[in-house]
Amino acid sequence: MKIINNITSFYFLIFFVLIFFFNSQNKVSAEVENLDGIWFICEYSISNNPPDDNCAMLDNDGFFVEQGMISHLKIKNSKQKGCRGDRTGHCFTSGTLGLRAKKRKIGDFIIGSNWVEVDYLSCTQRYWFEEFDNYWHGWPDDNRCFWTRDKEFFVQRYVEELIIQ
Repeated sequence: MKIINNITSFYFLIFFVLIFFFNSQNKVSAEVENLDGIWFICEYSISNNPPDDNCAMLDNDGFFVEQGMISHLKIKNSKQKGCRGDRTGHCFTSGTLGLRAKKRKIGDFIIGSNWVEVDYLSCTQRYWFEEFDNYWHGWPDDNRCFWTRDKEFFVQRYVEELIIQ
């Protein structure tokens, strides 16, 4: 279970980094600064399809990017009903206030103009990103590492205050 959680966290990291890369400028310091923030996966983006709710509902797993480092976030106090799989608290609506999250450091990343690379288990995986009105779309390069799933990601920047423990 812990290996699955680490790999899932790694994929989220790659996705968020790619999103940040796409919106970055030419200078490395500016690129890293543009990535800073909190990002969550769209809850209703299923089977590599864009979210059917325009990313109004977010998953309780996300990422915190700060000064070139990325950490996994897990929301601990959501009471939201109607999450995928009919699980209570495993999602929240975009803009929800008073949320608390547990943070676990993942590491750093390499950023390009519209891509991000993650080095994991002696293999470097590139992810590409594209920005839409309410979310970012990310997908792995065709040359996949053995640990890379054929999974596309849809994420949104979280702009509300978040209590991080």
